Amino acid sequence: MASEPLPSSERSWIVNIGSIGGLIGLALEPSYCASKGAVVNLTRQVAVDYAPYKIHVNDVCPGFLATAMVRPFLEKTEKNDMVHALTQWPNVGILEDVAKVVLVLASLAGSWMTGSLLNVDGGFCAK
Repeated sequence: MASEPLPSSERSWIVNIGSIGGLIGLALEPSYCASKGAVVNLTRQVAVDYAPYKIHVNDVCPGFLATAMVRPFLEKTEKNDMVHALTQWPNVGILEDVAKVVLVLASLAGSWMTGSLLNVDGGFCAK
């Protein structure tokens, strides 16, 4: 299937993957939070510089997902209960939850978005 040409007003999209750890402090994760905080602020800064060129720059900030990084926590009952207690949604997210948001941000559906930080965290940061 051939893709439609972009309207002349749209140039390109950059979608960074940050983390809720870039928005809030996570216990015992100083380096992770610092690096993800840098991604969050870089997103905003680059969005400011490149908006005049119609280059969209946004950031997706996932929460706890069932990935190799979080799996050790999910395999231990106490930590699993803690992760679930911190998230408003009744289950932990999956990679597809983040991928769907990235698709929106990298399409004409997000044509007036730049410098945005979108939490995909099951309500973790809503508290």
